[in-house]
This record gives sequence, structure tokens and C-alpha cells, in this order.
Amino acid sequence: MVTQRGVYPYEYAQVAAAPVVALGAAAGVPASIGVVEGDGEIPYKPEAAAMKRENGEHWIDRDPELKCYLPG
Repeated sequence: MVTQRGVYPYEYAQVAAAPVVALGAAAGVPASIGVVEGDGEIPYKPEAAAMKRENGEHWIDRDPELKCYLPG
């Protein structure tokens, strides 16, 4: 069991540590899981699929959070 450091050095006074989520340094969390009915593929139009691919390749230059813009 992983424990947090407490005020008292006694074993019975130790508290279990909270789970730690590993996050990337630069918005390294991908989009959350969603529901896509059918075959599981999002039906992008060809031009939209190309834009999605291009945005994925250049995300580090285009991410507004990395430029310290307010979200929204």
C-alpha cells in the first residue's frame, strides 16, 4: 500500500495515498471516450478527414492553450 506522509510516525496513523493520474506536460490528455454507433468509425467527409489529419500533425503550433489564450 502506498501511503501519504502524515503528522505522526506511527504505522496505524498512515493514510492511503490518493490515486495519481499521469498527465502530459503540454495538454497531453487525448479526447475522452465517446459513443459512435455502427461500425465504430466517425463518418468524416474526405476534406474533413484531411483537416483532422493536418490538425493532428500540427497540434503543437495550433493549440491555443499552449499560447496561453483563454479557453472557450
